[in-house]
Amino acid sequence: MKKYSISILLPLLVLMGCEGFLDERPSKKIIVPSTLDDLRSILDNTSDFNRGINFGIILSDDMVSTDQGVLGFGNDWEREAYKWSNDLNDANGNMSAWNFPYLTIFRCNLILEIGKKLSPDNVRQIQELNEIIGSAHFHRAKSYYYLLEFYSLPLRNVDLQNIEGVPVKTDTDVNVLAGRSVASEVFDLIFEDLEKAVSLLPDWNNNPIRPSKASTYGLLSKINLVLGHYEEALENAEMALSLKSDLMDYDEIASQTVLPLPFNRFPFASLNKEIIYFEEMGTNSFVTSPLSFVSPDLISSYAENDLRKDLYFSKSSTSENYLFQGHYTGNFQPFSGIAVDEIMLIRSECLARLNRLDEAAHALNTLLEKRYRKNTFQSLAFDNANLALQEILRHRRKSLVRRGFCRWSDLKRFLGETWWNGPLGRTFEGNEFSPGTDPGAYQLILPIAEVQANPFID
Repeated sequence: MKKYSISILLPLLVLMGCEGFLDERPSKKIIVPSTLDDLRSILDNTSDFNRGINFGIILSDDMVSTDQGVLGFGNDWEREAYKWSNDLNDANGNMSAWNFPYLTIFRCNLILEIGKKLSPDNVRQIQELNEIIGSAHFHRAKSYYYLLEFYSLPLRNVDLQNIEGVPVKTDTDVNVLAGRSVASEVFDLIFEDLEKAVSLLPDWNNNPIRPSKASTYGLLSKINLVLGHYEEALENAEMALSLKSDLMDYDEIASQTVLPLPFNRFPFASLNKEIIYFEEMGTNSFVTSPLSFVSPDLISSYAENDLRKDLYFSKSSTSENYLFQGHYTGNFQPFSGIAVDEIMLIRSECLARLNRLDEAAHALNTLLEKRYRKNTFQSLAFDNANLALQEILRHRRKSLVRRGFCRWSDLKRFLGETWWNGPLGRTFEGNEFSPGTDPGAYQLILPIAEVQANPFID
């Protein structure tokens, strides 16, 4: 197995990695963070740590547009993404799906290095330092997982030692260079980080902006699902739900909401009670365009009394298409964090894959009872594992529209399933585009600027 020294975006990390914590003092000198308060201030900068990757929206099959809409996107890489190209470099050879996670990793490494040097004076400070260190491990693991979802081949049921990963950085020394680690090495670090996070974070702190044991178990369940480790994903999901399992009643929300949903009306409150960990994505033109519609095949899949359709979508004023407005952020920015409904769906899917069909049905019914108009939902029962799985996955798609890169992740992990033929294609200027079932179509090429700056990357 190859060993490398490491460097990632040297000048960018030095400059941008420090922006969140450098503080100009009266002496005019740059001060490096050195106290618990300094480290907490870094972590509580939500624009740095609670920011997801929005590539998954345009790379999913839940979104369609018109030729006019695609031509109106603000960047060439957005148009390429709409065609499912795996080269999403911007005009400068960079990608936000690469830069943002590595900036977060740099900040986490800084926090961990400084945290080891601090000597708490009392029990409160010990607890605070533990939470800070645990949070840094959580965010670093999350960032590496995000990178693997976009820059590695599909990860389910494969030998991870034979899959390209990403460069691994565990310190703040930007003067050493590195190539790509294999995926198994990256996952070793991810699981090590999350194990440490579980041991240090509070069960649930009533503040979904900050990580907790509940969010860590939730992230573990998502990762193990992607890897095809269904028993582990189930165990993680159940641990998360034992700590946080509140569900909103969509019928109650609908009774307080103007329906049909007007344009730019967002029915869900920010930091609502289903949120285990809050994260929102930045918005590019493909997110905010009035011509970015929901796929018609998805719209047609909702039953008459299914309030997900009423609370997620508004009808376009210029066509028969629908716009998505059901963000769990309470505004126009898509939610990319971890919520109870997703973890319940993971639990149900894993139970079905493990042939525990009655439990799988009960888990799904518990969620769906809160998604339909009162007294209209008829409980589901399963007697066939394959049919149960298909039903659960249909509801997963209907529930997790524009949730981070959930659908992109599903498109990748379904490869190899006998029933999966790839997503429906999208048409642009008379040509149809689809990633099909070729695993290579689900792995982005690395940013050109990074490859040019780092001789250790092939």
